[in-house]
Formats: sequence, C-alpha cells, structure tokens
Amino acid sequence: MVDAGVQVEVRRIYAEEPHGPTPGLTTEQREALAVAYRNGYFAVPRETTTAALAEKLGISGQAVSERLRRGYTRLVDATFDDE
Repeated sequence: MVDAGVQVEVRRIYAEEPHGPTPGLTTEQREALAVAYRNGYFAVPRETTTAALAEKLGISGQAVSERLRRGYTRLVDATFDDE
C-alpha cells in the first residue's frame, strides 16, 4: 500500500473468535448443556430432571450428569484460565 501512496496504521491485532461449537466442549457436552438449558434445568426451581433430559437425549441419567459436570468444568476452566 505504501507503493500506492496509501498510508496504513495498524491499530489492533486480535484473534477472531471461532464460529460454531463452543471451544473446549465436546459435541455431546454442548448438546447436553443446550438441552438442559432449553428445558429449564438451570432455572430455580428446576423445571426438569436429569431423568427427563436422559430420555430426550437417549442416554442414561448418569451419562447426562457426567456430560453436564464435565461441560461446566470446561466452561469454567475456559472462563478463568487466564487468572
């Protein structure tokens, strides 16, 4: 651009956030968290149970619980990783 007589000033360089699935979460964790959220699992009081989520996801209640717990951990780790 300098050759064309145009002056350029770089004001910021940054990494663009990736689009698509939430970084750090597996597809299964993201799906479990999304279904839980959309069905009121995080509401107070809860509007659904892990058993109901398990039925919607076609997995066991224990698997739902584990996916949610691992998903929370990854999200919290990503949020506070720089501290």
